[in-house]
Amino acid sequence: MTDLPEITEILRHWPWSKEAVQAGYVPVLAKMGIDPVQRAKILVEDLALIGCDWPIRSTFASETVVLAHYEIPGTDFGKMDDDDASEVTKAHGSGLNWGSVVRLSKVCEVGRKYFGSEWPSKFKTQLLNPPLMGSSYGPGHHQVNRHSRSMPSNTAI
Repeated sequence: MTDLPEITEILRHWPWSKEAVQAGYVPVLAKMGIDPVQRAKILVEDLALIGCDWPIRSTFASETVVLAHYEIPGTDFGKMDDDDASEVTKAHGSGLNWGSVVRLSKVCEVGRKYFGSEWPSKFKTQLLNPPLMGSSYGPGHHQVNRHSRSMPSNTAI
């Protein structure tokens, strides 16, 4: 697992390289008023709570754009062991084992907001042992279907 300072730096500059930010590019989280330090802290804490040890990486897609992603070890998807990840990413996309660190950090933030103390342990339990169709998630929970929403769709990155 990548440490807190490294994830903080990735989120602080995303989607730009450190050099691009120094040249005047404005990172997305900064534009949105989101604290990358707090977001990184939440991500690291939640991954530790569920015992997740996925490597977090940043890969150059161009001279200025950096792809911040986590990798799921032991899968056959992703950059396909090519030394030039930027070329493979252009051809194949990020792959099933390359998830967005920024999106994952948002999931952790939203999970804490909407599920409180049940996040992330109950999420992990239900992810590993999904309830049967039509069953309840327990007191105070409801299943979300395509006709209802439990949270606003306009939440920030």
